[in-house]
Amino acid sequence: MSALHEILGTGAPPHVLEYAGKRYVLRAIDWDMKAELERHLYSVRVAALAVVRTSMDPPAYQARLDALTRAYEEGEFALESPAGQAYYLGEAVPAAGAAWTDQDFRKAAKTLPGRLYFMGLIFGCSPGEALRLVRGRPVEVAALLKTVIKESLLVAEEGEKDSKNPPSPGSGPGGTS
Repeated sequence: MSALHEILGTGAPPHVLEYAGKRYVLRAIDWDMKAELERHLYSVRVAALAVVRTSMDPPAYQARLDALTRAYEEGEFALESPAGQAYYLGEAVPAAGAAWTDQDFRKAAKTLPGRLYFMGLIFGCSPGEALRLVRGRPVEVAALLKTVIKESLLVAEEGEKDSKNPPSPGSGPGGTS
């Protein structure tokens, strides 16, 4: 094990979930997975453009395809990008028990394929199987996903203070910045 793995803790035993007689060994979000997610989102966008190709004139189609390719090359489909965040992590929808509007259902449906693809990579299964996991063990799946994302991307919990980098004077609410 390298020193980097020791520092980051990536040499620790993986998280595991057992459900319906199957054992799911969760995969950390590494550079390979991030690259796969980026390629996948690009291919989703290209496929969506291909659907409307016959209704576009060839120069307009080529211009849109070139724009998608430039966006891909510039990292606009990366997990950390706004497009990646929206597609793989979803837009906020009402909390459990709250009233859902038609718009809330559309937002959730729009991001569901991306969320399931992302979960499938982490759980080592197909998106359909990821959906069955969510339906069967929603609390455990949500907790494991949160843990894997936090550990893999070194993300602080919401509300956690960053003791090494406190806010500068005058920043934040009521500040002068």
